[in-house]
Amino acid sequence: MVEETKLFVLKLLKLFLFLFLIGCSNSHLELLIEHPSQSRELLLNKKNSVNTAKLFFYNKKDFIPLELIIDTGSPFTMVTEPIDFKTSGTKNMQFHSVNRSYQKEFRIIYADILDDQKRLISINQEVSATNLPKEILYDGILGNDILSKQNLFLEVPDKISFIKILNEKKIEKEFQKIPFIFNGEHIFVKMNSKQLQGYFILDTGAGVSCLNNEKFLNGNYIEYGKIKFHSFDPDEEETKLYLFDNLCIEKSYCKKNIEFISMDLKELSNKKDKIILLGVLGQNWMKHYSILLNFEKQVLYIKER
Repeated sequence: MVEETKLFVLKLLKLFLFLFLIGCSNSHLELLIEHPSQSRELLLNKKNSVNTAKLFFYNKKDFIPLELIIDTGSPFTMVTEPIDFKTSGTKNMQFHSVNRSYQKEFRIIYADILDDQKRLISINQEVSATNLPKEILYDGILGNDILSKQNLFLEVPDKISFIKILNEKKIEKEFQKIPFIFNGEHIFVKMNSKQLQGYFILDTGAGVSCLNNEKFLNGNYIEYGKIKFHSFDPDEEETKLYLFDNLCIEKSYCKKNIEFISMDLKELSNKKDKIILLGVLGQNWMKHYSILLNFEKQVLYIKER
């Protein structure tokens, strides 16, 4: 029981990264896939740099339409209450924001999940349900437990697509191939710049990037401004913004003056795979690139937009 509670505490800390840091053109689709009809464009709405997907959750009786935020920074999928599904258990989970800690109860449900054309994506999927803050604006969060079931093509904040079958020969002519690590929860990408050499989480749910407190304290960063946010607590929080001089992946893909915040990320480091986490890559870095994620081979394809 203690181990289960600890695991959910870690998952909620990971989920907070999203709560805090709250197109793929036809030519691209022709390039990337063997059969265009096998692509699934997930984006239905774009508001405040948020990408959402319209899905159906089936409870063995009704198809319930939901619109979820696409968040590669969240290890699991969650929906807001009320939702008409049988309860399979509950968990009291604690998580941490930049300034304080929270505890909240989650209800565990199981659902068959389908896309907007009612094509099956996942059978008997475990999902967490709770009362999400009204600032999220949507019905919940679509996490990596579902997103990793197919390939993902990202051109945030414009579009995100599921792609079933890849044409790798064509892709490799236009994109650079870079390995990543997916541990079943997060996408770890190795960054390589003068100040920062180590792993960052790729997070479509984060509006701005993030640097681990420990690494931040060893650097010399100038305050750029402040950002306000809500997490599970209804009270508004505020923290400082800074700028990376240069943020690079494989030395070839570098962007200057990327905004970031600093917070404690040590619980997200993956000791089993010897991953020491330096930070989070948010949409303010990703928006400069077209990125294709092949989860099966753990390969990322990237090119300038």
